[in-house]
Amino acid sequence: MEETLRQQALQRSRKALDLMARSQLDADEQQAVVDDCRINFERYVNPGILEYRKSCSTDYTAVEWRDEGNVFYDIHGKQFIDCLGGYGIYMLGHRHPTVVKAVTDQLQHQALHSQELLDPMRGYASELLAMLTPGDLRYTFFCNSGTEANEGALKLAKLHGKRKKANHTNGIISCLRGFHGKSFGSLSITGKSAWREPFYPLAPNVRFVPYGDADALDKELDICDTIGLDIAAFVAEPVQGEAGAHVPPDDYFPKVREICDKWGVLFIADEVQTGMGRTGTLWGIDHWDVTPDIMTMGKALGGAVIPVGCFISTPEIFEPFMENPYLHTTTFGGNPMATSAVIGALHATLEEDIPGQAAAKGAWLRERFLELQGKYPELLEEVRGLGLLIGLEYCSEAAGYAVATGLFGEGVLTGGTLFSASHLPLTTWFLAMHLLTASKTNLSALELKRHLGVSYDTAWKLKHKVMQAMTEREAPRQLNGFVQIDDAYLCGERNGGKPGRGSENKQAFLIAVETDADLEHPVYAVIEPVRTLSLIHISEPTRPY
Repeated sequence: MEETLRQQALQRSRKALDLMARSQLDADEQQAVVDDCRINFERYVNPGILEYRKSCSTDYTAVEWRDEGNVFYDIHGKQFIDCLGGYGIYMLGHRHPTVVKAVTDQLQHQALHSQELLDPMRGYASELLAMLTPGDLRYTFFCNSGTEANEGALKLAKLHGKRKKANHTNGIISCLRGFHGKSFGSLSITGKSAWREPFYPLAPNVRFVPYGDADALDKELDICDTIGLDIAAFVAEPVQGEAGAHVPPDDYFPKVREICDKWGVLFIADEVQTGMGRTGTLWGIDHWDVTPDIMTMGKALGGAVIPVGCFISTPEIFEPFMENPYLHTTTFGGNPMATSAVIGALHATLEEDIPGQAAAKGAWLRERFLELQGKYPELLEEVRGLGLLIGLEYCSEAAGYAVATGLFGEGVLTGGTLFSASHLPLTTWFLAMHLLTASKTNLSALELKRHLGVSYDTAWKLKHKVMQAMTEREAPRQLNGFVQIDDAYLCGERNGGKPGRGSENKQAFLIAVETDADLEHPVYAVIEPVRTLSLIHISEPTRPY
């Protein structure tokens, strides 16, 4: 059995390697990749991704295949303008030639490092960051993501705090609605219940204040001082990205700097989304001419070619890591491939004036969006952001989802989801989806209300929004291979009615399930409402079923 699996694994790996080397695929090969991708995600990656993916695709399973510049292409060759930008990754676009050349040149003589000798590209990249960041930020620790950068920054801040007051537990103050990652430490300072609640209890001594309210920070630090809770650092994004492109008042960060100095607290600027020119300045905090004590970076730092993150600080604050450089380490952080990407990304950002481009293009886009808001005030509630970090808040989640879906159909990818403009926790949406899809009967809005603890009106809207999205996604899908067909009815029987008497609005559905060759494992399903028998049409199968 083990030898058989080994041979099968060799065949599958050979197939994947061959696909990587191919520049062109015919129609059958393209469909085979789509089928393989769908099955592999269902069986080996996470089937939930197929259900909750954010692409808003309604006609087929969208599979990315190649990219360049400001566009990418799916497996069938359909072009998409990338207005999502990987949530801040693609400030230089896809596969920028300067970054690609830097990485491929480095790959010709070394990919990773021994971790015992000195590696020059890490030194060059650190030197550039020291030159380009505010104030006396000088020493850089490279890691693999923005989340990891925030983890390291928190550890450094706590070590610095313990030097001031030995044996004291140093707390952290963060901002409501802020997002800093999903690992344990970074999640602990993330200010959204949807991400936090499933993992309670999180790290202790983390407190939250409203973003943009400097007086609230001052009051919270006063309270902490009164009760004897030492605070090591205050952390904030220059512009709240994941929360919806929220920009603080002009005097906010200058006041934050003064307040942190007043109470002896470090200020950590999370530049993971705002760095590398996205907001119209090289670093988001540059808009207010403020110097943080620690700055974290990620996303665009690797030029959208190699994942990389880092945090940078002053010689004084960085000292604990100097005394023991092995106190905080990472296996792949600062490797030659990653740091060569950083060097290429910084070079291209400066040479092409990416911050200036983001400022000019962002201003033009916001003007157009404001014109649309004036034209459609019943749909578009607010336009926010700096540079090319722009958020559009719609008057309803239905409007936001409709826009994102429509744009996707026209070949434009945005950050819109089913949850756009929704004030409900993400966990409520997920639970509603689970209940509606797992129930053997048509779950009523009243039952959904009781399960979710929401109002009837909210439950009704949730149910019908989810059902609408499912219908839009499923209706046009084509099934192949082995397909099993059956019928079903939704809306059940009336409470208190006579046995066998169904409700007048009972709806018949035709259900077709694509399975594997053994007819055991469902691969995909289509649920089609039956209006009249004359509308039912079964196409000539391309394969037996």
